[in-house]
Amino acid sequence: MLTENADRARTLIRQVAPRLHTDGGAGACACRSVLDHALITAPESRDPQLAQQLSAVAGRVLNRKL
Repeated sequence: MLTENADRARTLIRQVAPRLHTDGGAGACACRSVLDHALITAPESRDPQLAQQLSAVAGRVLNRKL
């Protein structure tokens, strides 16, 4: 079940991400800031190597000092 959900999420991202680039209203979409409140792991408890791997998609949030 978990791998099925991961596969569905990957498929969704592959379909949606390219459309955001050409969507004129995408800049105002709440999806632009969804990670601002999604991370619950305290910065000092995060794995630095994993944070580095995720920096391409979540660097703005992972590197923010609280």
